[in-house]
Formats: sequence, structure tokens, C-alpha cells
Amino acid sequence: MKTRIGNQNLVVTNNWSICLLFSLVFAFTFMLNAEAILYDFNNGKSDGWTVFAGTWEVKDGEYHMPKEVNAAPYPLTFALDGKEFGEFTIEAKVRNDKFHSSMNQSHDGFAFGIDSKASGYVLYFRHHKGLTGAGGSLVLRWMVENVKGGFSPNADVAEGADVFDTMDEGKWHVLKAEVSDKNKTLKAWVDGKQAIDIKLDKAVSGKVGLWAADIGAASFDDISINGTGIPATDVQPNSKLSTKWGSIKAEY
Repeated sequence: MKTRIGNQNLVVTNNWSICLLFSLVFAFTFMLNAEAILYDFNNGKSDGWTVFAGTWEVKDGEYHMPKEVNAAPYPLTFALDGKEFGEFTIEAKVRNDKFHSSMNQSHDGFAFGIDSKASGYVLYFRHHKGLTGAGGSLVLRWMVENVKGGFSPNADVAEGADVFDTMDEGKWHVLKAEVSDKNKTLKAWVDGKQAIDIKLDKAVSGKVGLWAADIGAASFDDISINGTGIPATDVQPNSKLSTKWGSIKAEY
């Protein structure tokens, strides 16, 4: 059967396998051309990351902050070669590997809106050993200057309480944040559940990356960042995405 559309002929077929394959090809092409970047560290490298403070390394396909720290400058590393962005969504798997030997808390998460003086926002998991509250929380804090470790008098801007259990160690959690400098807003999710949704009173355009403090060790993986002006990532030969795509192609 043929259906006339303008001056073109569209052949309608019952071969759903061919239709599905073309749909997958389109979706895959769209992903490659979307303004998004993925860091999965499966190639053993941290290309695109600029370390500002602390020790950061790639091990076993994950990005690690392996050394114990509880004083400024706190570990801070920038994605996207340290370029500045103000409209983006960032998502990552985050794991508290070890509590600090003398501290009862550990902090690990995102940094954004970081300026030339290393001031800006940090959005992080506050893991603890039962000191306060029923469980670990997600905290948004304004950092005055990371090299000195100073914080404003009202440093904690917002907190999503009890997002996971106390004594949380060695478990992956997915942290996602949607940041808009234009609208001065931040929305954040933990393991798919919204934890923070607020208006901000400071600019959020700046460097984007990862931050940790008062911690024994932490790990990050599968970090995706998408937004205006963020370059698309080619699928790495050994990445999870290319492996999945290869298995799909093998079926046809």
C-alpha cells in the first residue's frame, strides 16, 4: 500500500523490525549531536577535568578522591576544562568510600558557579554517623573562598534531610541538579526523588565540577552534563553506551 504525501511516495510496511532499527539510529544520532557530555572514565583517563585542589585519580573506571581531608583547600576539580556555564543539568553517581578517621561526617558532591577566587555553591551529601538527624542529608552551601575554607554566616542555603541512612558507606547514590542562572533556580534529586527546589540570590554562572570535605575518600562515576553551549561527547569505544548500542545492532 502506498500513501501520497506531497510529491513523495511513502511505502507503508509491516516490517516493524526495520522501523524500530531506523528509530534507534535516529535516537542514537540525536544523542551524539545533543549538547551533552558524558564522563564514564572507562578509558582510565580524566580528560576534560582540571584539578584545583586535592588529589584526584581514575581507578577501575571511576573518578576517585582517595586522600583524607578535613581542612582547606578542600578537594575541588572542574569539568569541561574549567570553562564557565550557567544553564545546565549535571548528574552523577556518588559514593562515600570512607569516613574521616577523626570526623563523624563526610561530604561529597557538586560545585557550580565557582568564580576566579574559588567562591561559589557546593551541593553535597552530608554523610554522618548518627550525630544529627535520622539520616544523611543533601546540603546546598555558599562557599566564600575554597583556598581559605571560609563560609558566609548563613552558609547553608538549603537542606534536603534524611535522603539516606546514617553510617552510609560504600553505597552509590545518584545526585542530579538542574541549575539556571537566568531564572536563579536550583532543583536537585537524590536517587530519583526531589530533595531541593529553591530560588537563589547569587549568580550561578561559573565553573562546574566536584567537591569534597571532611572526608576519608569518595568516588564519582557516570557524570553527565548537558546544557546550552556544552559540547557533545563522542561515544568512547569502551563506554557503556557504545557497548549497549553494539548489542542492539547485533540483533538486526
